[in-house]
Amino acid sequence: MIARVLIGTLLIAVVALSLSLMRVERDFAPKPGRPSPPEASVALGTLKPGGDALPTTMQPPGYREDAASVSNGQSAYENFNCVGCHQHGGGGIGPALMDDEWIYGSSAMEIYRSISEGRPNGMPAFREKIPETQLWQLVSYVRALGGLVPSVRLPARTDHLQAAPPMSLQERQAPTSSSSQSEP
Repeated sequence: MIARVLIGTLLIAVVALSLSLMRVERDFAPKPGRPSPPEASVALGTLKPGGDALPTTMQPPGYREDAASVSNGQSAYENFNCVGCHQHGGGGIGPALMDDEWIYGSSAMEIYRSISEGRPNGMPAFREKIPETQLWQLVSYVRALGGLVPSVRLPARTDHLQAAPPMSLQERQAPTSSSSQSEP
């Protein structure tokens, strides 16, 4: 009788352990030789607000909108000092990212192009400075800042301590202008 109870308990523990280990698959190894997406090759002289119209239904290769990608993108956003220009999404030297309408577009591919190729009047190109995997994670985080990622795909917490609710529970906020922040 005791043996049956022990075997039953052990079986339940094994099932619970195997269910708890089921997670989103992550590819930590960078792919050798970063191929650039064919849509990302742009002559810098032809860049203009609105850019070329890209299909918004296209799912770019390497792009994922899951909690792990958004969380890793947030870490990359802070580590690559995107905060220095865009603050925490509210804008500063660079434009605000907390709305869903941007000069060069808000689709994943357009954001990728902005980060990797740069934009006139201030946005530097990061193609050779940031690994491809982290570029796509940055894209998912920037889209999350603009409220373009469904809240069920956002991480429940940030990786640093702060007295604010998790991103998935926050209301979308209108960006504030940097001039109103500097006035007393």
